[in-house]
Amino acid sequence: DIDNFRSIKENSGYDMADKVVVKVANLFVSYFKSSDYVIRTSQDEFEVFLIRMQQADSKMLSERISEINQKLQDSTDGVVAALVSVGIAFSEKGYTTEVEQKADMALNYVKNKFSSNFFLKR
Repeated sequence: DIDNFRSIKENSGYDMADKVVVKVANLFVSYFKSSDYVIRTSQDEFEVFLIRMQQADSKMLSERISEINQKLQDSTDGVVAALVSVGIAFSEKGYTTEVEQKADMALNYVKNKFSSNFFLKR
């Protein structure tokens, strides 16, 4: 979820908001494997399916999200600074509606408690 996306649109315009979305998408694609899936599900939300990621890899995943947020703060490319909040859930069964619900609950927790931090939901 791109934090404060509505504010970006209102303060910087729709063209700049589009550039933020493209930057986020490009960073997600570049930080994950070609076998993973990055899907934009709404104006400011993405789902990333990490096919071979295990719960033991959560520290590495946290570091990647932090690096993405650092790059999003860099506006030297002409794109306004932004941040993403992330909710994560793991499943040994692959994709299920339950794992998606857990990731959504984790995202809501992050948005309500930490704003632009990483939280792991088991």
